[in-house]
Amino acid sequence: MLFPLTLALVSFPIERLVVQGNIEIFLWIFSAVGTWAYLRDRDDVAAIFWGLAGASKFYPAVLLLLLLARRKFRAFTVGMLVFAAVTLLSALYLGPDLATAWKGSLQNVFGYQVLRAAELSSREMNANHSWFLLVKFAAAIGGTSALKLVKAYYVCGGLLFIAVFFGRLRKMPVANQLLAASIFMLTLPTISYFHTLVNLYAPLLVLFFVAIRADRAGVRIPGLSTAILLFIPLFVSFQLFTFQTVFLYCGVVQAIVLLVLFLYAVQYPFAEPASGVVFRG
Repeated sequence: MLFPLTLALVSFPIERLVVQGNIEIFLWIFSAVGTWAYLRDRDDVAAIFWGLAGASKFYPAVLLLLLLARRKFRAFTVGMLVFAAVTLLSALYLGPDLATAWKGSLQNVFGYQVLRAAELSSREMNANHSWFLLVKFAAAIGGTSALKLVKAYYVCGGLLFIAVFFGRLRKMPVANQLLAASIFMLTLPTISYFHTLVNLYAPLLVLFFVAIRADRAGVRIPGLSTAILLFIPLFVSFQLFTFQTVFLYCGVVQAIVLLVLFLYAVQYPFAEPASGVVFRG
């Protein structure tokens, strides 16, 4: 009990989230409760909370794919209906009419993302852990504007994840599915700052339980220890990984760490050999 409490108290993303009073705290609550329900086989409850999270910001809707991996089509439909209904009612409340509110909301979300997409300042490299940051570097080296690559980045990234999820992750333990989906939803947006990392606590706790059960069974799970250790640079203060004199920036480090962690989730099944799986997907 003391370890997770200590982890939370010293976690920079939590401190950042609380100090800023960012809306991400509601997404974190909705996503975490949905994950808890999912792990307890309460799929409809999970769908409702993930739908609420997706209606707050689009990216948590990725978690609904976990329901498709279980072939829980009714629960998936419930989640999508909650997502659509809350989005519609919120737009009507915002006003002055549905069309104006919807257009304005999309402009606020994607307009801001596009506006900041080409920025390659020290602030971005310190705070932004989006994989698009790596695309920016490639574009800068190639002498191309990153703005021209935004649409292709979203399309290719989305299609690649769907292929990986249904081609491989669907058959892997739920610990892998949850970890990969959580990482993807935090890194695909072109702008993703420190506070979004709080959504990684749920998959980390699942990995902790996997490790504890494996230790009690006296078995070793390949890749698990390294995967857990990779969370350290994601939760500490950005100052520990920022040294501008040697061109080292926290955001760049975290984007690479998240990519490696995603590859671990795709490659190594985090399951107990004795029982086959830890959480049945």
